[in-house]
Amino acid sequence: MSQKEFVGVQGLILTNEMKLIIAAQACIPVLKPELKFYSSFIQITVYPSDFWVKRNEIDEAGVVHLKKVLLSGKSWTRGPVILSWQDIKSDMKNDANGHNVIIHEFCHKIDMLNRGANGAPPIPANSSEAEWNSIFNDAYTRLLKQLHSQHKTSINIYAAQSPIEFLAVSSEFFLLHLSTYSIIFAMFMTSQPCFSTESGKTFNKF
Repeated sequence: MSQKEFVGVQGLILTNEMKLIIAAQACIPVLKPELKFYSSFIQITVYPSDFWVKRNEIDEAGVVHLKKVLLSGKSWTRGPVILSWQDIKSDMKNDANGHNVIIHEFCHKIDMLNRGANGAPPIPANSSEAEWNSIFNDAYTRLLKQLHSQHKTSINIYAAQSPIEFLAVSSEFFLLHLSTYSIIFAMFMTSQPCFSTESGKTFNKF
């Protein structure tokens, strides 16, 4: 908590308890006292509820449109993590649904450390990035096929938006169902809070 600046906006006053709740859940993806994976940013901004952001979207014709979208969380590559306190409270009451906006956004921050957000987070030296990518891409493709065939999936279908979201959503789901699924990420198997090809094989669980 001492390493980050917590900022409440739109009248939201952040208490020490609220800050502790956010900090504790943000630590889950790294499970290590040394939080160097979060050293690239300082600020954690918290809105009372969902918030609007503007972003560019490209349509099928390749035309760029500026749109306003309502979000519960956002991670900027060179900026803060932004969260909705209403969604944080909802996630804590309904953790069985496999959704956690804090874990989701902080996993995006980890993903961004390896050549930007791309679904390929930092890989330990003793693992193969090529093998990780193969396992991960196969799992993502399988999810898309399941949805195309209208088959029920274990995780939130938002994971199909992109490999970036697949990584974050599956991270949420795993971390909230530790008793159900085998370990997916090497952040729970090595001294580094990152991912490995061996643990990545359990993407097949989805």
